[in-house]
Amino acid sequence: MSENSEEKSKVRKPYTGAGIAIGAAVGVALGVVFDQLALGLALGTALGAAIDVVSHVRHKDINKTLE
Repeated sequence: MSENSEEKSKVRKPYTGAGIAIGAAVGVALGVVFDQLALGLALGTALGAAIDVVSHVRHKDINKTLE
């Protein structure tokens, strides 16, 4: 196994879009419970997008330390 392929295997890739999907699902569930579907979906998607950004920055920092 070459050194280059070993380095590539250490680099972690973030789950792009996973936070938005999870946030939207939780938002819809809460929107149905509280009878505010549109508000729940909007807030859940916004929260999921924020989680995606934080996750992406965190993975970027981790990948810098692995290189």
